[in-house]
Amino acid sequence: MKDHDNNLIAVGESVIFNLNNPMRKWGYVVKFDSDLNMLWDKHFQEQSAGSDNGIMSVACDSQNNIYCSGSFRKSFAFGGTTLQQHLPDAPESTKFICKLLPDSTEDWIVDLSDYSVVGLQMDASDKIYALASYTKSLPVSFPNTTVNDLPVVEDEELALFKIDVNRNLIWSVPIYGSGVQEVANFTCNSMGKYSFL
Repeated sequence: MKDHDNNLIAVGESVIFNLNNPMRKWGYVVKFDSDLNMLWDKHFQEQSAGSDNGIMSVACDSQNNIYCSGSFRKSFAFGGTTLQQHLPDAPESTKFICKLLPDSTEDWIVDLSDYSVVGLQMDASDKIYALASYTKSLPVSFPNTTVNDLPVVEDEELALFKIDVNRNLIWSVPIYGSGVQEVANFTCNSMGKYSFL
C-alpha cells in the first residue's frame, strides 16, 4: 500500500525450508520510495527457539504511521513488549496488531489472542478498523478496556474493532450467525460507511 508521501509499504513473511528442521516463517515490513528505492526494511527473525511469525495486513494513517496485523508462535518481541503464545503447544498461533512510526521505530502492539485479522482499514480521522475472525470467545485487552464474551454461535464468527492511534478501543461489533462467517475484504468511506465483500 502507499502512504501519504507516495511511498510504498510491503509486508509479508519469509519462508525458510530445511530438510532437517521444520519450516520457519519470519515476518517483514519494507518501505520503498516512489522510485522503488528501499528506504528501510524490518525483519522479525527467529526471536526464540522454534518461534515463527508473519505480517499479513497493513494500513497507514495521515501522519504515515504504519499499522500491521500478524501472528506468531512461541513469542514475539516488539517495541519493548514481548508477547507469549496463549497455548504454547497448540498449532494455533497468537495474533496481534502493531504500530510502526514512519522511520520504522516500533511504537506499540496489541495481543489479539485467537482473533485473526482479515483486513485493516483507516478512516479520514485516523481511526483503525480491524476485521477479525474467531472460533473461541477469548478476552482481548486494550489500554482502556477489555473485550469479553463475544458470541460464538457455531463454527467461525467475525468481529469489527475500531481503535484509535494510541491503541484504545472505541467500539467492537460482532458479526455472527449459524455456519461460518466469511469476509474477503472490507472498505470504510469518508462518511463512516462500510462495505463488506
